[in-house]
Amino acid sequence: MPQGTVPQGTVPQGSVTEPGARDLAGSPDRFGYEWDAYGEILPEYEEQFRRWTVHLTPAEWQGKSFLDVGCGMGRNSFWPMHYGAREGCAVDIDERSLAQARRNLAGFATVEVMRASAYELPFAERFDVAFSIGVIHHLEHPELALEQMVRAGKPGGQVLVWVYGREGNRWLVSVLDPLRRTLFRRMPIGWVHHFSLYPAAFLWLLLRLGLRPSAYFRLLRGFGFGHLRSIVFDQMLPRIAHYWPRQTVLELMQAAGSRTSSSPRSIRCHGRRSAPGRQRHQSTRSRRVLDVKTLAGFAGVISCTVAANLVLKLGAAAPPAERVFFGVLGWKSAAGLALFGCGGILYAVLLRSVSLNLAQVLASAQFVGVVLAASLVLGEPISPARWVGIACISFGIVLVSLTAHS
Repeated sequence: MPQGTVPQGTVPQGSVTEPGARDLAGSPDRFGYEWDAYGEILPEYEEQFRRWTVHLTPAEWQGKSFLDVGCGMGRNSFWPMHYGAREGCAVDIDERSLAQARRNLAGFATVEVMRASAYELPFAERFDVAFSIGVIHHLEHPELALEQMVRAGKPGGQVLVWVYGREGNRWLVSVLDPLRRTLFRRMPIGWVHHFSLYPAAFLWLLLRLGLRPSAYFRLLRGFGFGHLRSIVFDQMLPRIAHYWPRQTVLELMQAAGSRTSSSPRSIRCHGRRSAPGRQRHQSTRSRRVLDVKTLAGFAGVISCTVAANLVLKLGAAAPPAERVFFGVLGWKSAAGLALFGCGGILYAVLLRSVSLNLAQVLASAQFVGVVLAASLVLGEPISPARWVGIACISFGIVLVSLTAHS
């Protein structure tokens, strides 16, 4: 292409400046850390992509041009090109994400990876498909980004988004998301990544013990621990995370289409929901003691307790000059006590629906978690006697869990 020319359907604009306040509210820096740490394209990503884009079969991508808004490390642009898309453009705002995307998409000559804000896409009526997977719900102004996506699509093209759905995710909305809002989004991202180890390990153990209450958890069962941890980390890190009812998403997209152009586009949404047929009647829920929400709550309690013990142990070695609280506690020790407090609050909430003896049996998994974490993180050896204790406690937890309904 001659120097100075602009591709058809591209709106000439200046170079992209540093991200502004509204861009940073969407956590591009924190997601950049994630994609820098988990930048490899894994085979199991294909199944996830096909679930996220159920409105398009692999054959329907052939010959299409597409725009991937918030591309991260490029995984969702990889599969359309693998299926035979004609060309694509993957945009993001964080340089670490873009570096990984360029590496992962280097084998496709007709894919452009560029730095652009979701609020200022330099395109008009250019792409057959404009899509955004797992991004819009993290934005401060999702309606503005949707308008830009609709504007970038050709008349008669398609706009597709995948977002967090409120339906079927009550345990996330009521248990894990409050922890993210009050604690994790305020932490340095390196700390969040460290703390993601503990709920990921607990979830991995539950999946191996047979916890598969929905199709989504059955999918997770086939993932390796590193992939599972990246999913947990992804839930913990953002500053903003909306869990929308389906009707809210439809209204957002219809409003974006009506404000942007009179030319028709096919606008579709898809969100993470429970599998069909998993809606529970109230009478069934009242009899089931250990539902997914309760198990997730105990996972949060145990994760907070394990993390608190580790941080307190690290804080105990602080020199006197760093003991800023009454000359006794340093910042790490204070953070450990705060984590204990978060775990205690969550435990108090769980006691509303679980008997104390059952709660104590499940909470005993804290012992297992602390001993294993001390070995993995601090290098403390585990004696044979402790391994016997771990095995006995684990057996007791499984036995009580399986008989909790009786």
